[in-house]
Amino acid sequence: MSSTVILAAAAAFALGCVFCLGLWWLSAHRSRRGRMETMKAAVWLCLFNGCAWVVVLLSAGLSGP
Repeated sequence: MSSTVILAAAAAFALGCVFCLGLWWLSAHRSRRGRMETMKAAVWLCLFNGCAWVVVLLSAGLSGP
């Protein structure tokens, strides 16, 4: 197994952890913020996670075998 694949898998796992922690934080702090502010934060979290996944997949795919 290539070291790039291992690094990509580790990065994907870390992104999943960050995403889950972000969702947990949003749900825990929802009462302090307004509904729209919580939704905006959730959208930004999803966009960040999606962009990070694209970078991880591209870096794993472009590095070659």
